[in-house]
Amino acid sequence: MGKSTIVVLKVVIVVALIGSVAVQALIVPLLWIDLAAEELWGRIAFVSIVVLGVGTLQVFGICVWMLLTKVRRGSIFSTSSFRYIDVIIGAILVAAALAWILRGHTRTGLGRAGPRGAHRRRGCRARRHRPAGRRHEGAAAAGHRARHRSTVAALGARQRGDLMPVVVDIDVMMARRKMGVGELAERIGITPTNLAVLKNGRAKAVRFSTLDALCEVLECQPGDILRWEA
Repeated sequence: MGKSTIVVLKVVIVVALIGSVAVQALIVPLLWIDLAAEELWGRIAFVSIVVLGVGTLQVFGICVWMLLTKVRRGSIFSTSSFRYIDVIIGAILVAAALAWILRGHTRTGLGRAGPRGAHRRRGCRARRHRPAGRRHEGAAAAGHRARHRSTVAALGARQRGDLMPVVVDIDVMMARRKMGVGELAERIGITPTNLAVLKNGRAKAVRFSTLDALCEVLECQPGDILRWEA
């Protein structure tokens, strides 16, 4: 390998390392801010995986730099060179594992429609052909049943001392809009688990951004979702 080739490769490595440091210093904080609506543990896990992934690329670049130096010196077949190769292989394996974990983390944070979602959409299309009066009567009855369940659940939890006297009526609006938990969670940008916690009245607080998204998707006012009962 000629000296000019080695110099070019080292320049490429330097540029890549500078870019990776810029990602860690600039992009990662912006990513943290962008994930403000997520749970704290989810933000920490996601950002940590990204930082460690960039770190594996940096380790890979430094090891390649050292190998290129040994090529220039003619000592590429020394014992230390094979150590660098082992480190490169380890960095690749760690990067692959982090990518797999990151993929799983992002998939759990998104509502997946799947066959059940497709079935729900087909059901919605079929319901469009029902008479308007019957649709309204069905939505009103479903909303009444959901409101009754929310009130009973809130009263039971309040007797146990679990909740404040604020009743969450997301079930009511979901029944009126013929919308399931998975679909609603996907459209407002939270996990179905977090939506279930909020819907069942077990949440200690709700973000304004989440409330805004709920009102926008369900086409309602905050008073349609939250109410206070003494």
